[in-house]
Amino acid sequence: MRPGLHAATLALLVAAISVVGCSPSRDSGPAELELQMRIEPTPPTVGSTQLVVTVTDLAWHAVNGASVTISGGPVGQPEDVIAVTAEGRGAGQYFGPGVDFTIPGTWMVTVRVELRGGLWKEREESFEVRPASD
Repeated sequence: MRPGLHAATLALLVAAISVVGCSPSRDSGPAELELQMRIEPTPPTVGSTQLVVTVTDLAWHAVNGASVTISGGPVGQPEDVIAVTAEGRGAGQYFGPGVDFTIPGTWMVTVRVELRGGLWKEREESFEVRPASD
């Protein structure tokens, strides 16, 4: 990847997530894909949340027809686990509606994208979930 494109990718990722207390994401898997996750509302709060995953190839072309799963939970609280299958809506966009963040604190979320043919990519990110507003 060209240095300028890499810097633009990083800036876009940081802007797309826009949550307080994020740690750097970790990617794994053999598929050559770019994954971006957006959380609505931002910053995330306890309650129902929508996670939007954008999947592109390294040339920034939208990747449709993939299987996208979102899983995770609060750090240190294995009983509060989320697991949803995101719905593809075209343009490389996959929506995980109705994700419930049950408690405030640091959450670790993993997005797994599987392509036809068996290639896959995962991105793991942590972020802070705030208490719900009164």
